Amino acid sequence: MNKIDVCPQQILSFNAPNELTQDALKHVLCEEWQRNDNNYYTQDTFLHKKDEYNHLMKWFHECLEHVRRYKRYMFHGNFSITQCWANKTTTNGSHHLHNHPNSMLSGIFYLNDSTPTRFVSPAVWDVPLIQSMNDESTTSTVKSECGKLLIFPSTLLHCTDPMNMNEDRYSMSFNTFIQGEVGDSTSLDYLRVSA
Repeated sequence: MNKIDVCPQQILSFNAPNELTQDALKHVLCEEWQRNDNNYYTQDTFLHKKDEYNHLMKWFHECLEHVRRYKRYMFHGNFSITQCWANKTTTNGSHHLHNHPNSMLSGIFYLNDSTPTRFVSPAVWDVPLIQSMNDESTTSTVKSECGKLLIFPSTLLHCTDPMNMNEDRYSMSFNTFIQGEVGDSTSLDYLRVSA
């Protein structure tokens, strides 16, 4: 028997100007926090609607538009941020394995260097109705570097391991949905989506 590796995948990464990152961190540090399992997130989960984050949101939207064009998504419109929040992880804290429902693309924006993010993709051998005893899921680790934005499909599972650093880990996350027109009226599959 021979084994052939198939279906390599990528997520996309962008680097923000330092002043944009530092400005966002300054505002995030002033936010109110609530606990979620082994980490914290901002009480306001609609940071994209606050004036102090306008410049950052403009840059996020520019990155999302680049993704839309690069991946050649077939719709007339754009990816609109539907929810945005900040995360804080303290020593020994972590983010559980999760994905982002009710979203198409998600983003993680690192506000400081810290514990990496682990992405997990199901094994191609995971088929419905039968349980596999093999753990062949694909795991990749991405460094959390200050000013780096990751954009990925919202269904992709991700987490962090427990943080063993003394400095708190800060990041921002967002979800998106399309806003615009999908399909074609002559094909009888037209849909208009508005925020």
